[in-house]
Amino acid sequence: MTGMKMASRWPLGCALLASVAAPPALAQAPSMQKAPSTAIPEIVVTARRTTETLQRAPVAITALDGDAIQRSGITSVTELESNLPAVQFQVATSIPIITVRGVGTFSTQAGVDSAIAYTVDGIFLAHPQAYPPVLVDIARVESVRGPQGTLYGRNSNGGAINFITNEPRLGQLEANLSLTVGNYDSLASEAVLNVPVGEDVAIRGAFGSSRHDGYYDDGYSNADDWVGRVRLLVQPSNQFRMVLSADKYSLDNVGAGWDYCPPNTASAQCANQKFQPYTGLSGRNPDDFGRTRTWGVYNQADLTLDGLTITSLTGYRDNDFLARQTQILAPARSSGFIQGVISRLFTQELRLAAPDSSDVKWLAGAFYARETGPASQTFNQDGVPYFSSEPFLKSISTAVFGEVTVPLTEGFRLIGGLRYTDERKSAVGVVSTVNDDTTAQLPIDQRFRTKKWTWKAGVELDYSDNALAYANISTGFKSGGINQVPSLPGFTGSYRPETITAYQAGLKTRLFDDRLQLNGEGFYYDYTDFQALQVIRDAAIPGFFIQTTNSQKSSMYGAELEAQAAISGNTRISMQGTWLHARFDKYIIGSTDLSGNQIQAAPDFTVGAAIEHSFDLSNGDRILFGADTKWVSGHFVANSNAPGSYQDDYLRSNASLTYSLIDLSLELTAFLRNIENNAQIAAYQPSAKGDLVLLNPPRTFGIQASWRY
Repeated sequence: MTGMKMASRWPLGCALLASVAAPPALAQAPSMQKAPSTAIPEIVVTARRTTETLQRAPVAITALDGDAIQRSGITSVTELESNLPAVQFQVATSIPIITVRGVGTFSTQAGVDSAIAYTVDGIFLAHPQAYPPVLVDIARVESVRGPQGTLYGRNSNGGAINFITNEPRLGQLEANLSLTVGNYDSLASEAVLNVPVGEDVAIRGAFGSSRHDGYYDDGYSNADDWVGRVRLLVQPSNQFRMVLSADKYSLDNVGAGWDYCPPNTASAQCANQKFQPYTGLSGRNPDDFGRTRTWGVYNQADLTLDGLTITSLTGYRDNDFLARQTQILAPARSSGFIQGVISRLFTQELRLAAPDSSDVKWLAGAFYARETGPASQTFNQDGVPYFSSEPFLKSISTAVFGEVTVPLTEGFRLIGGLRYTDERKSAVGVVSTVNDDTTAQLPIDQRFRTKKWTWKAGVELDYSDNALAYANISTGFKSGGINQVPSLPGFTGSYRPETITAYQAGLKTRLFDDRLQLNGEGFYYDYTDFQALQVIRDAAIPGFFIQTTNSQKSSMYGAELEAQAAISGNTRISMQGTWLHARFDKYIIGSTDLSGNQIQAAPDFTVGAAIEHSFDLSNGDRILFGADTKWVSGHFVANSNAPGSYQDDYLRSNASLTYSLIDLSLELTAFLRNIENNAQIAAYQPSAKGDLVLLNPPRTFGIQASWRY
């Protein structure tokens, strides 16, 4: 549990570290294939909108292999945290909030954009509500750290998380089936079918589901989710290919669970009360729920003419999110907190890339996004007068961009990029405030426009055949937006964009015939206009309002190191470490002064390690063992740095054991996650009855059977 002494944590951690355990990014070869070579395999990534190996990309990237993700028992996005350096996940009303190097979005107000760019198969997702809730038929997940203000544009000031699913394969008939059972009555499934249609066409369908009972005694923090996807590949020649995709997601739960009185609380209501994780509060309210319904259609077309590659990415995403939570409110009325967003997002991106044969590498393009839909939020806490808003939101963003890499000498290159973004947002509707005697209904009609230039400049140096050094300065921004508040004195109708200037330098190298890989990066971020939630009131109107506003200045700096080693053809180990200093230099909003506070979900140190070893049996079968562990230093999960929001340092370890019956194309896997059963705090909420915390999942385990044809 969270209060466990470090002395009791270390034996397991030391045992794993002694065998040198870490994130399963190193697991790149499916266990039913032939035994791996002693060299660390090259990983191909597309994070910079081009195809390149991870070691030749002058940016901090971690790539997770889809087969390794599945064998680890990972089914949801938030479970990836153990495997991604400098990445933390928090959960609010069923929606994951991701922070990268301390950069994230901490306002849950409708219309507030994410600080991290999310894509599925290259298609931009405006909000984390549109995540696939189940990771099905995943080729890899790419985590790109640092602002990507040139190629991704707005809302990438912290980095990007890219989900790449498997494309249809020409000329191959494939079928994959997987079934997983585990504690908390968990049941997960995956089914994939790839069918060739002639020589130039293939269709691939995938379905995945994941359900489990609540992790809390009162039934909260359960899941009942599924994802379905169909992809069509048409490739009549080497000059043209098109992949048309359609998908549909469903997410259902009864809301997030909360516990009173965390270990470090200073609340008087928690005096002499022992922390009892996963017990919940006062029983489940049957009216609580979290629900997301999403479907989308998207297409990528690539045409090569005279060596130039023209790429078109077209996407439409229909997302309907609604959540109701009374668990943390104990209201006098039954309204609680209700939040809903209906989003209709159309995106179009066109890119033109230089020929592969060109010494000067360049890429130019244009981007358009249009998002519309109503939003609603109603709030009532402990009988305090509440507000209800129902605006119609509209956002239009257009951009042009380009990036070029110019060789000056053999092995030495300059890189530069530029992007211009013009976007308009509006909110039109009504906001109401209510108490027992009075209802006030006020109009909302707010508009906001942003015009921004973002740029990148840097150098790259190949100082040997297997080593790349790079340094760059880049800028990015997270969109400003509209507050759903009336036009009253002291109220802010809009909030400014967050802006970042990042200084980064890194080194990527391979040694000993590609058996040792070392990647590291140091960084410094100058961050302004951090967006935060603020509760405001007007003496003449009952109730209160919530708006997003800007603080002044923050800074993040630190360093990361990732190492992988192929000890033999059957054994690979890896380690990773992050040092991060993320603080508010100046944060004064009204009477609130958080200057000097640690930014939430930004631990100063994380250290991880992992091992993967395969045993080749005489009958041709194989046993694959994998284990990873991650130590995270103590940190706050709320920007207020309230004592109750402090998470003590902890160790979190996972393990899996897979038996591959090669002749039967069958894998049997047993996995164990959060071996220590630590109750890690993911979110914090003060209340009149004592501090409340939401926890990451407890220990989970299961057995998986997978068959491939």
